[in-house]
This record gives sequence, structure tokens and C-alpha cells, in this order.
Amino acid sequence: MFEKMLQTIEKHQLVRPGDRVLVALSGGPDSVALLHALTRLRESLSLEIFAVHLNHRIRGADADADEAYVLKLCQEMGVPLHTYKEDIPGLSKRLRITEEEAGRKVRYEIFEQLSRDLGCQRVAVAQHRDDQVETFLMRIIRGSGLDGLGAIAYMREGKYIRPLLDVTKEEILGYLRENHLESRTDHTNFETHYLRNKIRLELIPELKKGYNPNITATISRNIDIIQEELSYIREEGLRLYGIFKTRDYEVAFFQDLHPGLKGRVLRNLMADVKGDIKNVSGGEISQLRELLEQGVPGKYRTIQGFHFEIGQGRLLVDREAGPVSLTDFSHELGEGTHRIETPWGDRYQVVIKVTGPRERVKGSPGQIYVDADKIKGPIVVRNRRQSDRLRPIGMGGKSKKLKDFMIDEKIPRENRDKILIFENSKEIIWVYGYRLSEVFKVEETTLKILKIEVIKL
Repeated sequence: MFEKMLQTIEKHQLVRPGDRVLVALSGGPDSVALLHALTRLRESLSLEIFAVHLNHRIRGADADADEAYVLKLCQEMGVPLHTYKEDIPGLSKRLRITEEEAGRKVRYEIFEQLSRDLGCQRVAVAQHRDDQVETFLMRIIRGSGLDGLGAIAYMREGKYIRPLLDVTKEEILGYLRENHLESRTDHTNFETHYLRNKIRLELIPELKKGYNPNITATISRNIDIIQEELSYIREEGLRLYGIFKTRDYEVAFFQDLHPGLKGRVLRNLMADVKGDIKNVSGGEISQLRELLEQGVPGKYRTIQGFHFEIGQGRLLVDREAGPVSLTDFSHELGEGTHRIETPWGDRYQVVIKVTGPRERVKGSPGQIYVDADKIKGPIVVRNRRQSDRLRPIGMGGKSKKLKDFMIDEKIPRENRDKILIFENSKEIIWVYGYRLSEVFKVEETTLKILKIEVIKL
């Protein structure tokens, strides 16, 4: 076992000289063997070894005896031990998750915090080859993509390592006998209402008996093949995502990708913008893929707090926090001719003129006619704000978020902060180039008409 573990560590670069390593120690045979084997590397690799134990408060006196045992074991090995107690059954009920899920959640929260506190570069867990096979079968039963069928990784997140992943359970037990090491037995490992236990105790023996006596070795070889091919696919997906990003998320580039790599590219996109891929579901990746494959300008999806929208030939990505202006600006305008320059360099001439009711009142994208008596005080021209609402003409005075209006009008996201907004008394009069407000429209009873004309210079 020890030689196999060394080969795994070297092949996958799991431990580096001088590392501080935190070992997850339950007291069972796997974690005891792992702790003992790693302590043998302390001198040759200048490692500092720490251990952590969680009492789940599931097994009463047995759990307390586990804690007492690992304390004694660590004292004998000269390994600093950190122990924790958590009411896992209570947490399971509060969060409405299984005890298995609650225990894992608490364990990894402890691992994260303690590894930071101790300055540990690695957290070692004792999953082995038989666990790998069980995980593979579990994921087939529950349904999984290629990543899931790759089963357990040798290293995760650059921190969590599994040095025993090429070692079988039988080899671990042999190592314990050779080194006269005792371990604790968790009776819940024999309760078949847990799916993993049911696979280990019922499904695998049945597969060995009725189908293939070497089924675990066969599955292990298949996992190795999947992991090798998956490694290439991940690298290719990352390479293609790099091109996609360099091309400013060009929709046509994505549409031309091989279907088998589109999801991989989008997972890299989510990891890039979000910081990680945690809690991003397959359904969300499918929504994003559908958005890009259809490529309809103005269509959008909000996923994981980010706004994804199709612009003019490219995907626009932003945090979903409402409109954010390039630079907020506003000017008060009275009757007459005005020249306006925006902070981003656009220049306009705005003419505001009061006329009589006989003036032709058919508007155009560059001019509008409104009821002058409905204007109270100065007209303000500005760019959009997060809370803006509009009462578009033709909607009976109903209010609509300006953001939603712009999306429905298929206005590219990159242009929205540059569109002139005319308002009076905090009511939008006109979205320049698009729509007049119902509130200010000319009616049969209108006595004076106000003409607003905008010419882009």
C-alpha cells in the first residue's frame, strides 16, 4: 500500500516538500492507514502533519469512543489533533437534507477554516479505489455527465488530495495488520438504507457473483480511461473558451463549435465570471447554450446573479444589478436651441419650441410633439438610471421598467447607457429615437404644442 501511495503522490504531485498537510481522521481503517503512511514521509519531505476529527453525534457512546481513540493515536504518532462536535442529525432536520449530506457540509466547512488557520496547503482524505468504484456506480444510478463518471479526482481545488485512490480496501487492511494498527468500526457503514452502503454490500457482490468476478478492476480501468480522455476534453474546452473570450464572446464562433464542447466552454465562462462553478446546474448551462445557439439580439437570461444578453453579434455579460451608466449626466433645458456633449463624446443639437395647435404633430425618431401645458418646469435631458420607469404611448398609461422596455425594443446592452432620456418632473417624456410617453401626448383638447427635435452632430 505504501509504495502505491508514493507512486500516486509523485504521479499527481499531491504533496510538495515542506507542505503542511491536514489529515481528515475519522478513526476508521482508511483514515488511520493514511495518517500513519503520511507520517512516514515527514522527514523525507519535510512535511508538517495535522489531524482533524469530527464527532457527528450520531452514534452516541461509540462516537465518543472514536474521539478518544483518535486522540490517543495522534499522541502516539506525535500529530497535533483538532476535534469538533456537531449535532449532525439536528442540522439534517433543520436544513431538510440527509445526515450524510449534512455531515459532509460540516466537515468541509471545518476543513476550509482549519486549513486556513493552520496554513495548510493540502487537506488529505482517505478515499480509496473501492470508494472510486462505488462512486462511479452511484453516479450511473442517479444519472451523470462525463465529469461525474470520471468519479473522484486525485486533487480538487488545488487543496484536497486523495493519496490512497489507487489502493484497494484489501490493501489498506493488509497495511494495518503489517503495522499493528487498530481502527474503529462505524456500524452505520453496514446500514443499507444509505445508497453507497447498498451498492457496496449488495450490488457489487451481485455483479461479482453473477456477471464479472473482476468487476471492480474492470470499472477501475474504465475510470482511468474516462479520466485521461476527460483531461484532454477539459484542456480543449479551456483553450476554446480562451478564444471565445478573446473574440469578445462572438456568437458565431460559439455556434460553430462542436456540440460536445459547447457545454464545456460555457462552464468555463461561468467559472470565469462567477469565480467558481459551484451550484451552477446543468439546466442553467443549457439555458445559456440555448440563448447563444438562437443568437437573437435582445434576448437574455439571468443566471447565478449575472445577466447574459445577445447584443450585436456577441454575448454581453454583466452582474444583474440594474443599469450602470458609463457616467451619469443631466442638463436642464428651456425653450430654444441647445448644444449638448455627453461624457462619452456624442454631440447633439436640441431644439425646444412652443407652437400652436395647427402645427403638424406627426413625430419621427428625431422629433416629438407633446402637450405644452403638461410640462411643469424645466425639461431635463440625461442618461438612464436604475429606477427609471416609462409609460409608453399605446399602453394606456401603464408603467414599465425602462430596462424591460429597452430589452423588448432589442436595444443592444452596450448602447443603453448612451441613449438620451428626456424627463419633466421626474416623469420620462421621451426615450430618444424610440418612444414617447402616454402622459405627455397631444390630445384633441391640446391648446399648445411643444416640439422637441434632436439632431446628432
